[in-house]
Amino acid sequence: MSMNVRALKELRRKAGLTQENLAHLAGISTSLLAKIEIGRGNPTALTIRKIAQGLSKSLGLPVNTILIQLMAESEEAPHA
Repeated sequence: MSMNVRALKELRRKAGLTQENLAHLAGISTSLLAKIEIGRGNPTALTIRKIAQGLSKSLGLPVNTILIQLMAESEEAPHA
C-alpha cells in the first residue's frame, strides 16, 4: 500500500518521537518504520493503521485524522 512518507516524517517529528519510539507505540520493528520512511517499505493497511494509532496517542488526534494525512497523495515525485 502507498503511504505519504513526507506526512509520516512530519507527524512523527511534531509528536516529538524518534523512529524507535513510534515503532514501539505502533508495535512494529524500528527497521520496518525506517524503510517505510525512506520509501523502501511496502506497508500493509494494518501496518499503516498501527502507525496512525501510535501517532494518535502522541498527538492527541483521532486515528482517522492521522490516516487521512498518511494516505494523502504526496507532492513528491515517486522514488525509482
